[in-house]
Amino acid sequence: MKKIVIYYTFIFSLIAPVSLVFAGEATSSLNISANVVPSCSISVMPIAFGDYASARLEAGGYVNVNCQTGIPYHIALGAGSNYRPPSFWRSLSTGGPPPTLQYNLYKDSTYIDVWGDSDYANTFPYGTSLADTSNGSEQRHPVYGRIPENQSVPTGAYADVVNVVVHW
Repeated sequence: MKKIVIYYTFIFSLIAPVSLVFAGEATSSLNISANVVPSCSISVMPIAFGDYASARLEAGGYVNVNCQTGIPYHIALGAGSNYRPPSFWRSLSTGGPPPTLQYNLYKDSTYIDVWGDSDYANTFPYGTSLADTSNGSEQRHPVYGRIPENQSVPTGAYADVVNVVVHW
């Protein structure tokens, strides 16, 4: 008999309407927020001058900048790992002691506007950064390189490393 009562109680509880009684109610709002911070990324294409045989040599590369829309930025190019002040020229080196092969980097294809960082880190005082404003897509900025003519240096593989920094 006890099993039958428990069984019917269970069945009744499944089919009987359930009514909940609440004593009151309280409400609030959950605030949600996010802060989008400006950010930029860069990529570069190196400059390979090729073979130098005392005639002026020119080559190009580029710096790509990708920032959120509307961010003003500056691209600064350092002096390079072989720069010796107060020279106007950056230097390519074989990794050993001088001599070095002089070159420079420019913002324009006329080879007049020297690209540097004198307005930021000032590792290369003879050129300034390039200013632009982002459009939300990757923006390509050409870098023009020139090795002047009539440099007498020993044969070998010459190289340099220039730091590229985007300030925003």
